Amino acid sequence: QPRTSVPRPPWVSEEAWAECSLLESLSGFQGLLASLASRPTQWQEYLRVPSTVVGLALCPSHTHLSPFQRAILWRILRPEAMSSIICDLTTCLLGCSPPEDAFTTHAFSCSRPNRPVIFLTPPAKSRSSFTHPLHWIEQMAQQQGRAGKVVVISFGTPDAGNRVWRILPFCAKRGKWLVLNNCHLQEQWDPEVLLQLDQVLDAPAGDAEGGALEIHAKFRLWLITAADAPGSV
Repeated sequence: QPRTSVPRPPWVSEEAWAECSLLESLSGFQGLLASLASRPTQWQEYLRVPSTVVGLALCPSHTHLSPFQRAILWRILRPEAMSSIICDLTTCLLGCSPPEDAFTTHAFSCSRPNRPVIFLTPPAKSRSSFTHPLHWIEQMAQQQGRAGKVVVISFGTPDAGNRVWRILPFCAKRGKWLVLNNCHLQEQWDPEVLLQLDQVLDAPAGDAEGGALEIHAKFRLWLITAADAPGSV
């Protein structure tokens, strides 16, 4: 952790202060710590408004920062606003925000009846804001005419493992979408469930009747786990 002679103001967390100390070694950020400590009112006023990397002026000492450099500051000092920051930065640099359906279109194009898609969420202790993958899965279901055909099982709830074992073959046969949420909370997978998952992966693309597990062409399997527990899936 970098050392600094500037005392940390109470409104800045220790973690953010350490990151700002590192920023000072980069061009444009010199004097950042002194500015944060000596002008708390101006900085807090700037960071209190809805996420912005353009428009409202920064503290006078750092008005020269580019939109990308401002976005870095927001990421450090207001990580919970990261989603809005990215949209603002995209609009500033490209002239428009990414289409709402851009992500869902790409995610669905990667899926197959016999190829599950894994979504990673921030670690449990992370303070960053994000849109939960269930939102995007529901959006995809709407776009693909599968609204009302999405089954969600969240690990960490009673009997989740047994429910997966019972429901997975049903969803696969009927062409429903099955979402296994919070996979990082599953300490140990049931061997019978693992066998079913292997049967999904081994099934040929499209309809696969007569096999160990009947797979409908419209069946999809989505798994959601924390980024710091990829081994859970």
